[in-house]
Amino acid sequence: MDTTQAFSLIFILCWAVVLLWIGYRYGHIDGQEKGKQLALADQEESFNELSRKLGEARLLNRRLLDHFDILEARLLNLEAPLEKASVHPLIGRAS
Repeated sequence: MDTTQAFSLIFILCWAVVLLWIGYRYGHIDGQEKGKQLALADQEESFNELSRKLGEARLLNRRLLDHFDILEARLLNLEAPLEKASVHPLIGRAS
């Protein structure tokens, strides 16, 4: 191998290293940006899911409170029976 071939080999290897470094550098930056975008999308999706679940929990809580308000109103309107009511109509007539 003469000096011209050695210099051309070194020149080609240097260009290969430079091209690899440029590819790594800009590929790494693009990868970071894409990673940030994916992380933001995942965060937004998680936030939307949590908001939906919170809305469902609020709705269930509201329904439960309405149910207990109705139950409380019914219990307050109950009066004590004046006479003992019979369970069966025939038993009530016989006595």
